[in-house]
Amino acid sequence: ESHGIDEARAYRHLDEWSEEDTYFPLEDELAAMTGAGFDARRIWSAGPVSVLVAHCAVVSAPARGSGNEASRTELRSAGGL
Repeated sequence: ESHGIDEARAYRHLDEWSEEDTYFPLEDELAAMTGAGFDARRIWSAGPVSVLVAHCAVVSAPARGSGNEASRTELRSAGGL
């Protein structure tokens, strides 16, 4: 039991949420993230639940003079670097 929910109830939650959420196989999720330009991997799993982490594989800066310049510090604080 964790946080007041026993294992059977946790699985029932997943079944209930399946009406709202769409679950894809892990390989499909990772392929979609990779295809979108992310370096993605699974960092934890237990039963039917996995935690994925993805980082932008390439960061491109806007061209100078485009009006969209941001300092490296601004990008870093916004999670862009």
